[in-house]
Amino acid sequence: MLQKIANTIAYAAEDHRVGRALVGPGFIAVELENGTVGLSANIALSQTQGCTIFPDAGTLAGSRASDVLKLVSRGDFLSRELALATVNALINTLHPAPFGDAFDHIEIRPRQRAVIVGLIEPVARMLTEKGCTVSIFENRPVLHPQVESHEMMPARIREADIVVLSGTTLINATIEEILAMPSPAKAWVLMGPSTPMIPEAFSRTPVTHLAGARILDNERAFTLLMEGGGTKELYHSGTMKKVTQEVR
Repeated sequence: MLQKIANTIAYAAEDHRVGRALVGPGFIAVELENGTVGLSANIALSQTQGCTIFPDAGTLAGSRASDVLKLVSRGDFLSRELALATVNALINTLHPAPFGDAFDHIEIRPRQRAVIVGLIEPVARMLTEKGCTVSIFENRPVLHPQVESHEMMPARIREADIVVLSGTTLINATIEEILAMPSPAKAWVLMGPSTPMIPEAFSRTPVTHLAGARILDNERAFTLLMEGGGTKELYHSGTMKKVTQEVR
């Protein structure tokens, strides 16, 4: 699906060049020469061997955005993350999504069942406080009382009212398998700063809402990410703001 998304925005990539790129421990950031920034979560450390993180380091600044998009065809996570961050920078240039919170448009009732794929702690807490039964599935070895074994995912999605997918499911290419699981869920949310805000790319899928983010202060964002900051620090500092769109 990430290849399809890159293809959707490729028509504009020839007209833009990369100004700079940052490979931080938590996020990848790509800033185009026009000043717009796109993000992608960085889950590549699990694949890294040796001291070289990206073998093409030193070639990104000044390169055409179209050349960075081609990295999506590589098998390693970091290349896919750089391509996704570039996609998001291009989207923020061409079609910036409106600010807002996706959950302002989704009805949440007590005793509903929610599934979160990729732990998003504030969302898990919010849904739990509203009386939902929450099941979380996460590849990282995190300690959380609502995390369940991956073998339970199909069963939980079959009974879910709300499904929230982290944007990292695009990077590790699990999203299509998950979207194909039978479910009565009326709300499927693709969420996080990695989320590409291209509703038409998801029009033939169960996804109903895209919940992404836009950087408001480039310099502050790069400093935070270089120093190990993540979603929480970007939001709390006012450096990043939520955006949302419905998929029709």
